[in-house]
Amino acid sequence: MAFIGNKVTEKDLRDHLDSIGYFGRSARFLKLELAGIERPGWIQLFEFHVEAKKRDGDWEQLFGICRDDERSQTFEVQLLTNADQQKKSVQSHSETMITIDRPAVHWVQVLLLTLVVAALGIAIAGALSSENRDSEQSTFIRDSK
Repeated sequence: MAFIGNKVTEKDLRDHLDSIGYFGRSARFLKLELAGIERPGWIQLFEFHVEAKKRDGDWEQLFGICRDDERSQTFEVQLLTNADQQKKSVQSHSETMITIDRPAVHWVQVLLLTLVVAALGIAIAGALSSENRDSEQSTFIRDSK
């Protein structure tokens, strides 16, 4: 369950459900999460799972994604039959977006980070030993006079 809800998107989805033959006001949102955002943030992609009642009386589980473009004030919804289709659709629609799913760290990145940390450690150790050496020399010079 998401810690942050999006009431505007929820309202837009309820309105969409009303327009396609469901009772949108009584729909129960089981999931509504931000899946991706396109810079500078105008375009947002959400994934949702809703339990909604059709106008003929049957309840249905609906999976889908919605794309909200704040600049052009467009709201597009794609309904899917199951969570697997939803996952694939989210992946394909969010390829160029900033997403919460981060790719695995490549071994080259780990190696470079290790080298940077080692170089930093050597530089700090060198600075500390140089400082100790300078203080020992100044003490020696004072004692010899």
